[in-house]
Amino acid sequence: MLPLLLLSLLPLALTTPLAPLSCPTPSSFLVSGFNAFTAAPGPTGISAISFTLYDSLTNVRTLCQRELSPGSGRSPVDPDHFYNCANSQVQFLYSGSGLALTEEFVCGGDEELAAGNSTLSLDCYSVEPPYPLGNGTLCETPFAQFGVPVSSVTTKDGMEKLRESTGGWLGGKHRMHTQM
Repeated sequence: MLPLLLLSLLPLALTTPLAPLSCPTPSSFLVSGFNAFTAAPGPTGISAISFTLYDSLTNVRTLCQRELSPGSGRSPVDPDHFYNCANSQVQFLYSGSGLALTEEFVCGGDEELAAGNSTLSLDCYSVEPPYPLGNGTLCETPFAQFGVPVSSVTTKDGMEKLRESTGGWLGGKHRMHTQM
């Protein structure tokens, strides 16, 4: 009797869709120690951006930084490129007024991408030696740390298609870029 009952349930089991795999996803990124330095023109100044990102859900803590070549006198602002952090699963884009972040993670075997951006409130002032990077302008957030809300989570392929079709975030055509 039991085998007959199990056989009668088999068609129902085969036609009932499985519930989609649900993974916890990041809701925000914690950024601490944010600063952006634009060196004054000259042979030794190094323009740079630096901060630490922490995601409590994935337990990722990584240093994110970009240094320009000494003497370039250029700003670390680059609204057109994402740069890898020390943990290459995390990327950042600094537009001067905003910070966009992405983090890759795995959910049920699929590569997912969490993304968020935030407008920055910056306090900027002139610095000179003994500041380690030389003369220039240092911009920092008024708080030691701040949250960047995650605004979308999608497959990694889906995010690349979105970037291509919309021109990306913050008004630029965003590409991954290696450190310079």
